[in-house]
Amino acid sequence: MSLYPHPAGRIANGGPGLCLVAFALTQVPNTEAFWLFLILCTVGTILMFRGYRMGLQCNDSAVVVFGLLHTRTIAKSAIISADTDMAGFPSVSWRTTANNRRWTPIIAFWASNSEFGFSSQIKMRRLEQFRGWLDRGPHNKH
Repeated sequence: MSLYPHPAGRIANGGPGLCLVAFALTQVPNTEAFWLFLILCTVGTILMFRGYRMGLQCNDSAVVVFGLLHTRTIAKSAIISADTDMAGFPSVSWRTTANNRRWTPIIAFWASNSEFGFSSQIKMRRLEQFRGWLDRGPHNKH
């Protein structure tokens, strides 16, 4: 099961990378270091791709959390809960094999007060679908 924000939200998630590429392109005539232009364009393109891809993929035994800078695979049996903290930031709490408690933010489903209502409703629905997936099937609650 793949869980992603609304397509408009996915495009917006790629915005920071697009801004970086646009900035680099505006500096081409003024730059003396072409390598800096290449680095900005490369990093911006990667951020655009990763921003668009942010979300969750759930299979029978694990969840893959795609973030802006990091992708993490968490075994379903290691997951403690999928909660939202006091600031409204959704995350997955889980335990390592050494029994250390960790959490991974799900930034793709963080709803802001300034976004459109339909977008935040879709994000809430996706979080509920994730919690439903977590409640189904074999996994251990610690």
